[in-house]
Amino acid sequence: MNTIGYAIFKKTSNLVIDSNGLFDDLQLVDDINSIINTISLKEVGQKLLCFKRVGHNQDTKDAYLVVLIEWVRKNNQNFALGSAICFKEYQVNEDKIINGVQYLLSQLKRNFQGDYNIEDKDLGVILPSTNKDFKILKSENLKYFPSQKQVSAFDQISISNKEAYRYLDHFCNNKLLFSIEDLYLSSSIGLLNGLSEKGFENIDVKHLVNSVSQLKEKESISVTEVSSSKIEKERDEAILEKDKIQKGRNLYRILTCVFFLGMIIFLGLFITKNKDENGSTSNSSIYPINDKVYISHSNYNVNVRSTPVFDSDDSNVKTTLSDGDEVVLLGFDKKTFWAKISYNEGSDIGYVSNRLISKKVDTDRIRHISLPGYITVNVNFGAPVYVSPKEIYEINPKVLMYLDNRDEVFIKNEDLKLQTYSVRFKKGNKVYNGYLKGKYFKYK
Repeated sequence: MNTIGYAIFKKTSNLVIDSNGLFDDLQLVDDINSIINTISLKEVGQKLLCFKRVGHNQDTKDAYLVVLIEWVRKNNQNFALGSAICFKEYQVNEDKIINGVQYLLSQLKRNFQGDYNIEDKDLGVILPSTNKDFKILKSENLKYFPSQKQVSAFDQISISNKEAYRYLDHFCNNKLLFSIEDLYLSSSIGLLNGLSEKGFENIDVKHLVNSVSQLKEKESISVTEVSSSKIEKERDEAILEKDKIQKGRNLYRILTCVFFLGMIIFLGLFITKNKDENGSTSNSSIYPINDKVYISHSNYNVNVRSTPVFDSDDSNVKTTLSDGDEVVLLGFDKKTFWAKISYNEGSDIGYVSNRLISKKVDTDRIRHISLPGYITVNVNFGAPVYVSPKEIYEINPKVLMYLDNRDEVFIKNEDLKLQTYSVRFKKGNKVYNGYLKGKYFKYK
């Protein structure tokens, strides 16, 4: 079984989810739906962060689900966009989890701008691979402590600050919170009031987990509605652990300094390594992906650019790729979220908008071929290669160039609407992409 999984989703009239790994193993779609439906007040801009204990059954909830939801508005309709990461077995770097769901949600929100159809089932975001090491999981094992009584609780915090990191750590590892099945966090008072009306426990997590002195003074903490004898036992355990925590603080501070010093050195080496041929530094990806994807654009051609920005004069256009072309998604630029891709069988690298790639070929438009071929013509001027399928039927078409008889071409895809073929070929030291009529080539 996987130890981690990722998901993105939207809830309009229906719930649409794209997920992988542990999320699919545990079949957590109903959990997402339940979290969304729990919220009564759904105002635009409102955010909810939820931690939930999950598992294969009610008796063994040994995995954790972290969900971030934001309510947005489009076409006079409010609906939910969200992201999730689930994990089990290993301890995690909490900042990677919280930053991860924020990053995935930001990617999803970008795709809902412009003329995007909110009922479209293609969410348009490439999920991180579960086989890649993003430094999320640690080597230490998670400890599983089953609890007989499970309650739902909420607290008010700012999701955008680092407090959420600590809350996730305590939710996974602090015995005082083991009786909480799901913890809802938000800065919205209206949202939290709605949870209170549904019987959720309002707890002050910061007060509960931070103040050992309050435990010494025997202050009453009623979060899980367990018996007073059990609470006293938990307090005694917390006091016994105090000395151990104190002894570890100095070591923790030393290790923290070493960690940040190491990160500074690593970033310096990384920046040096990633200088381009002009001496400028390239942007690093938030997530390295390295997965196979496809160019997806109903207008056939997509400009590949040398930098992750749109220049109106097309000065940074390196080449054009065709609808359905297979490329490798290397990652996303951390400022513009443009996709960094490798194309022409890995010989070239460039950038395209993340809305112009997809995990699968649109079989209504494209038939994938990927076979070598050669030109067969008897005319003097050769076989015309067009810049776009539409040009073939124009009176004065734009021709990229003419190929000679027996010239080698690679047949990428067939356009099913216009019955033309996208091809790749090489002239000199340069690789070109264009379109041919079927009568001008044969397969090898």
